[in-house]
Amino acid sequence: MDKIDKLFEVAGEYGYWEVMERILDKHGASEDDSDPDEGYYVSMDLDDLRNAYNEIVDYLKRSSDPAIRYKIYKNQPNLTEYEQGWVDGYEACSES
Repeated sequence: MDKIDKLFEVAGEYGYWEVMERILDKHGASEDDSDPDEGYYVSMDLDDLRNAYNEIVDYLKRSSDPAIRYKIYKNQPNLTEYEQGWVDGYEACSES
């Protein structure tokens, strides 16, 4: 849940709220806030959360906005060689 909340922070800056909500709804998120600790995620099990998180990350990695792609790649462990090259290139271009 914390990882998804962090994605909401990043994605919200770029207007991806609705996309994230659609993906979460698809994986069983609910407007039922009967559990204040779980809130929106109350009806999701661990697999639902994991699958939703992965789908959101995959979607954001394909974004045409390089700033959000950078933020998503930068916060992912075990980047592929391509992804690490992309991060390095973005950082090099940002420094100039």
